[in-house]
Amino acid sequence: MKASAALLALCAALVLAPVFAPAAEPVRAEGAQIGEWTQDWDAAVALSKEKDVPVFVLFTGSDWCPYCVRLHDEIFSKEGWTSWAGENLVLAFLDFPRDKSLVPEAFRERNQLLQGRYGVEGYPTAFLLTVDELDAVGTFSYSSKHTPESFAKDVADLLPLARRGGLKAALSEAEWERYQLAVEKRRSWGEKAQELEKAVLAKIRELEAAGKDRSEIVDTIREDAKQLQEFRSKQSAAAAAAEELIEKVTEKTGEEAGKSGD
Repeated sequence: MKASAALLALCAALVLAPVFAPAAEPVRAEGAQIGEWTQDWDAAVALSKEKDVPVFVLFTGSDWCPYCVRLHDEIFSKEGWTSWAGENLVLAFLDFPRDKSLVPEAFRERNQLLQGRYGVEGYPTAFLLTVDELDAVGTFSYSSKHTPESFAKDVADLLPLARRGGLKAALSEAEWERYQLAVEKRRSWGEKAQELEKAVLAKIRELEAAGKDRSEIVDTIREDAKQLQEFRSKQSAAAAAAEELIEKVTEKTGEEAGKSGD
């Protein structure tokens, strides 16, 4: 699919998506407690740093995204997840619903900025973040193969890297420098992509209001959409470079654990 057509398809999907009831469990609008979902990013970060408990941040569309609903119903509402997360994670809930009243107005722009920072391209997407710099050491989404227990284990395996000083201690000096460079590139390209995406979507709305048909809109945004795709591609490449370093660390840790158990 061409980049411009892909962007239009995404816009159409957001408009036409069915509405679902949001998660039944309460999500805090203010403050944070370990193991409880909160929309208050600043409070979540402060608690993480105070207690040395990593933030697990979920980007979701609670009232329209079917896989977000399934992730909640099949994983996050089950004992196999809640009992473990309740003691080990600060849970940040960043929602992008169709019903804007579900998110406090003060948080909406901030959510958009965080979405760009972490390069979120679809929902649901979740990250386990380091306590030190709030860098992602693990990326998660919905999979029908996951159980609550297996999902919790996948996050738990990365927990030592997310705690204060954990990732830096696990990497060599050269690897740490490469990791920091990759993270900075991911942030930079993500911010550029987000700004361009906002401009393209605004342009689409203007063209639609002016009565332009689909083919005219596609022609008008074609170059912008290609550039957007390029920005996202570079952001993804930087994220992959950072993840590769983390995977090497986790593989090494697993091998050492296997030897110690022999």
